[in-house]
Amino acid sequence: MFQNSNKLKNTFEKLKMSNPCKVAETVNKNLSDWRRFLPIISVVCTQGLKDDRHWGRILKALGPAVDSKESVNFKTIDRIFEANPHDVKKITEELEEVADSATKEYKNEMLMKGMKDDWMSVNYTCKKWKDSYILEGEAVEEIQTFLDDHIVKTQTMKGSPYAKFMLDEILDWEKKLLRNQDNLEVWLKVQAVWLYLAPVFSSDDIMKQMPVEGRNFKEVDRAWKNLMMKVNENPAALTIMEMEDLGDILNGANAKLELVQKGLNDYLESKRKLFPRFFFLSNDELLEILSETKEPLKVQPHLKKCFEGINALEFDEEKKIHGMYSAEKELIPFKNVIDPIAARG
Repeated sequence: MFQNSNKLKNTFEKLKMSNPCKVAETVNKNLSDWRRFLPIISVVCTQGLKDDRHWGRILKALGPAVDSKESVNFKTIDRIFEANPHDVKKITEELEEVADSATKEYKNEMLMKGMKDDWMSVNYTCKKWKDSYILEGEAVEEIQTFLDDHIVKTQTMKGSPYAKFMLDEILDWEKKLLRNQDNLEVWLKVQAVWLYLAPVFSSDDIMKQMPVEGRNFKEVDRAWKNLMMKVNENPAALTIMEMEDLGDILNGANAKLELVQKGLNDYLESKRKLFPRFFFLSNDELLEILSETKEPLKVQPHLKKCFEGINALEFDEEKKIHGMYSAEKELIPFKNVIDPIAARG
């Protein structure tokens, strides 16, 4: 607009049109005077200006002629500029510095708000497993991605000089994110071990042979089912993020499961020492045999690993053993019938 009025003035001068030229000169002068206010207009229109942080600096830069936000207007600023023509550049630079700070601080505020808004739509997904629930993998991956991304953003923001005004909020948010990242890591570990041990300790035989570990597992089992029931009823990630006792529950369960696993490994090792051919079997295979002592047929799939020459045993309807088969299906009958149930496995 200023350039257009300048062009018009020059054109009217060349054409010697005095009256239009005077109008153009007046408009040009008014626009030139108005341009002085553009930095001020830009500053007061800056998104994110706050009374407590920015307006105090603006009023200080403008001097004692203004004492409140409401007193900042064109007339007041015009008087300030007229009274202090040599300070106009300095005042403008100070105001632009305030605007720059306000803009960068506002971006940090919006980043924090954006992160919290993102979590509003994030939910854990529970999948039915027997009489309880487990965390569904796809939802867990999404939450892990959110946590990794937001932790980086939060820690970057924490180091910004334009985020000091909200440092307490940032530190609190970072603490929640890190705590939930740790909790989720332990949660998945507990879930994996619980899934592995649940079938083992559902066996009465194992419970009788390992009473201490059995009690510990049952305690974890109850805690797990209570936790997953709550998560299934209210799966909002933000709600779960606010659960102060979640870490205690998961870490307590993890500690007990480590004791159970150690006891289980010691138990299996003792069985292998009593019958060295069990060393040919994996833990899962050995557990399948030991947890089903009343089901002799369960031993059939593992015979070839324990005894190279035995492919299978011949059982009758009462589950008594009458002989053994070689890999070539040759039957070798026993002189005496063996009753594994009477022998207690």
